[in-house]
Amino acid sequence: MDKAILCLGLTKRSFVQVDRERLGFDLIKMQWNMDIARDLSREENRGLVEQVKRSGPNRMILCRCDSKNAIDYGRTLGVSLFQGRYTDKVLDPDAKIVN
Repeated sequence: MDKAILCLGLTKRSFVQVDRERLGFDLIKMQWNMDIARDLSREENRGLVEQVKRSGPNRMILCRCDSKNAIDYGRTLGVSLFQGRYTDKVLDPDAKIVN
């Protein structure tokens, strides 16, 4: 039997307080939010960069990426996994988005 992959969804505030590995989760998912990308030098964003490093860039998913700005922001933080309408459209430009 294959082992299940455990993913924990967090907000930007709770993300910096959680130790993914200690809790036994394989992945962390944080929702993209335009508000957090306005000033990358803000203390809040510096904390996110440090937490991405601690969690592992290949262990964090930035979700709800609806534009290239979301991907660019995630890369600035060190994130390497993305999910959302923009990524879906890049992968399959002819696909219809259904909610």
